[in-house]
Amino acid sequence: MMSFLEINGIKLTCTDEEIVKIGFGIADSTMDERTLLNFIIEYNL
Repeated sequence: MMSFLEINGIKLTCTDEEIVKIGFGIADSTMDERTLLNFIIEYNL
């Protein structure tokens, strides 16, 4: 996801811990698409 966003001109300002939390949330289905989108919008430079 991070590579896709950077290729498309979106750079996120988040910590490694936040990225890991996102990855686990997606993997265990506790994070839905809306929450992920809000995260991307919030941390976009």
